[in-house]
Amino acid sequence: MLGLLWLLDGALQFQPFMLTTGFADQIIAPTADGQPAFVAGPVHWAADLSVAAPALWDVLFALTQLLLGAALLVPRTARLALVASVGWALSVWWLGEGLGGLAGGHALMLTGAPGAVLPPVCGSRRRRLARPGR
Repeated sequence: MLGLLWLLDGALQFQPFMLTTGFADQIIAPTADGQPAFVAGPVHWAADLSVAAPALWDVLFALTQLLLGAALLVPRTARLALVASVGWALSVWWLGEGLGGLAGGHALMLTGAPGAVLPPVCGSRRRRLARPGR
């Protein structure tokens, strides 16, 4: 299931809007608003980096997600992909979602907190714990 979510996320990352500076300016950068410096600084850095070459970064993001999704669906690579998936999801949660607004004290589930990428992280942890003999 997690592999399918990453495949869907990677496919959605190829939307035309995501290939423009609007992705960084209107999606990533605003997540730093009202956040403490340890969240806002890295979020602004990620947004500035993405603005410099939006199509390149977006394609890299999308391909990473597609690769994670495909690797999770192949039994031979699933364990390594699961570890990589958690790392990728946490970096997206911090740099792309500003920790879901939790550090700024203005997070509401109604507005999307704690972030869209956190459930796959929790799901991957559950999957790992559910494996027999582990």
